[in-house]
Amino acid sequence: MSDTQHTPGPWRAHFNEYEELLSIVYGHGRAILRPHHETDVENGAVRVVLSSCNLEAGDDFEAQHHIDIAFLVRACNSHDALLAACEALLDGLENFLHNECTTFDNPHPEETDETCIAARAAIAKAKGEKE
Repeated sequence: MSDTQHTPGPWRAHFNEYEELLSIVYGHGRAILRPHHETDVENGAVRVVLSSCNLEAGDDFEAQHHIDIAFLVRACNSHDALLAACEALLDGLENFLHNECTTFDNPHPEETDETCIAARAAIAKAKGEKE
């Protein structure tokens, strides 16, 4: 594989009125991956295949497709562990700030700390609570 990078985020899924995946897009709606269905004639099984469509003339289709799919799989497979680690780190930081940095003028430093605020927002986004 080349040193091509995965397609930059954020990625969004677009569905039709039947909640079927139409495409995964980035930026201003440019499609990265589109599903198409393949039917096995012998047993009637249907499988969904994701096809890359974020390519310019001369791009290495095969390499970019593999890079984007590998990124998607890594992101999904690491999501729970990363979320748990972020929640544990946030809890530890909030406890530290509350126990070590509390003052009369700032009784809850963990509520205004920029790192805590950013971590809370990232955790909420990962849980699907905010976009």
